[in-house]
Formats: sequence, structure tokens, C-alpha cells
Amino acid sequence: HGGDLMEKKTRGPRNAAKTKLKALRISKKATQKIVAEAANINERTFQFYEQGTKLIDNANLETILKLCLVLECKIEDIIESEELLELLHKYQDQ
Repeated sequence: HGGDLMEKKTRGPRNAAKTKLKALRISKKATQKIVAEAANINERTFQFYEQGTKLIDNANLETILKLCLVLECKIEDIIESEELLELLHKYQDQ
């Protein structure tokens, strides 16, 4: 059953990433298309990040920064990896 496969695929960090990014977009009352176009990224790619099919943590820095500017948020607000967040904080504190 396809639904069961998707459920298994989106558990753990992928599900958390979906929740953060989707929650931010919804809080801005914006559609996926609006956010993707404003950030100048492919709408399908944005959908993949929101669904957890692609991890936002693995996006290039340019994409992450564009999304943060459009969503008016900090990098920490969309990144899921604790290790990556720790590196970001070390970088900011230097």
C-alpha cells in the first residue's frame, strides 16, 4: 500500500523537517508556488523539501538563504540536523 510506504519514508528527521518548513509557510499564509517563485527555486523542489523527500539540511546555502529571506525566518527555523545547528552556532560565536 502506497500510503504505508510514505509514512515509513517520512518518519524521524524527515518528518520534523516537513513540519518546520510547512508550518512556516502556512504561518505566512503562502502557497508553495508563491514561496518557490519568490525564492526563485523550482516549485517541485520546494515541495520535496516540505514533504521530506529531500532534506532541507542538504540544500545548498543559497537555497536555504533564499527560503529564509522569503519566509522571514532564521536558518535555525528550518534546519533540522542538531549537528548542523551546533556548527552554525559555533560559527556565529567566533
